Amino acid sequence: MSRVNWAAYGACAWALAFAVMSFYWAAGGLVAIDTIGGEPERLARARDPEFVAAQWVIGGLKVVAALAVVALVRSRGQRLPRRVLVLVLGVGGALLLLYETAELVQHLLMAVGVVDRGDLDDTALIGHLAFWDPWWILGAGLFVIAAWQQRDILRRRSSSSEPREPSHARPQA
Repeated sequence: MSRVNWAAYGACAWALAFAVMSFYWAAGGLVAIDTIGGEPERLARARDPEFVAAQWVIGGLKVVAALAVVALVRSRGQRLPRRVLVLVLGVGGALLLLYETAELVQHLLMAVGVVDRGDLDDTALIGHLAFWDPWWILGAGLFVIAAWQQRDILRRRSSSSEPREPSHARPQA
């Protein structure tokens, strides 16, 4: 693994681990569902068909994200231009990072009593603060870093492939 590819492989592992959790909940597993809390927990416990279907789709999207971020650093089988992947994964990661940071701030404000908790109990609030919010921020950050690293590589490659004027060439008068 190249030094510049660590974030892409980390983002891939993050997305796949997260996909496993979605597939597990879709298949009826309930471990850690109480750390989500609120309506999602209620729907999971009730085996709501829409919740189950959504978990299968969400898990699939996480697998697609994992494959896309690996496509940044692997040339074999790449179907989309790298610049498109860099843009989509970078912007998507940045938006997710902003959203999840806002979620963390909201949960911190809930914990200190500034914002109403709604239907989040103590287990869910602690779960969000101690695991889910940092986990999402980590993953989003990995996607942003992976895109940034590849953007830099693409810039270096394009600047080194541009024709250069020989140093001995003199302007004509």
